[in-house]
Amino acid sequence: MIMAFGLFTRIGRRGSAFAALLAGTGSWAWMRYGMNFAYPYLASLAAALAAYLGVAVIEKLKDNK
Repeated sequence: MIMAFGLFTRIGRRGSAFAALLAGTGSWAWMRYGMNFAYPYLASLAAALAAYLGVAVIEKLKDNK
């Protein structure tokens, strides 16, 4: 997720990449070992995408003030 957005868009910066990395890794580990979820990889991609875009919006709003 980080590489796709970082290489092909101008959305987000370091903060959004770090948030996506933490959200994806943390959610995968939690769903794989804690919840025994059937598809932890797909869910971690969704969590990483949501974190990346969420922090990118916050960063953009902070820049506009």
